[in-house]
Amino acid sequence: MASAGQFTVLQQHIEELTEERLQLSRGLVAAQRAQQQLGEENAALADKLNEQAKHIDKLNKKVRRAAKGKQAAHRPGQARTGKSSKSRWPPCACEQPLSAAKGAAQRASCKARK
Repeated sequence: MASAGQFTVLQQHIEELTEERLQLSRGLVAAQRAQQQLGEENAALADKLNEQAKHIDKLNKKVRRAAKGKQAAHRPGQARTGKSSKSRWPPCACEQPLSAAKGAAQRASCKARK
């Protein structure tokens, strides 16, 4: 038979193992909660990113349409739409590509007239 000393040692060992199991169980629950929260945060960030991407696509389409409209307005031989009384063909000299030095001086004088 087992002596009282051996029984006490075994009982202490069982208590230590039980405490360790409880700590591991609490750690597992905490890890699962953290995983759930991170998953939810990830999903929210992905949704926000997708929304921003759609918004950027819309803005890019607007920019392309505006650029096409501006190109069409500056093409010779096309009828003017008459939307703006300040629009004119040919465009102002400050809108024409020039060398850096010439262009800066011409743009400055043009802006002064406006």
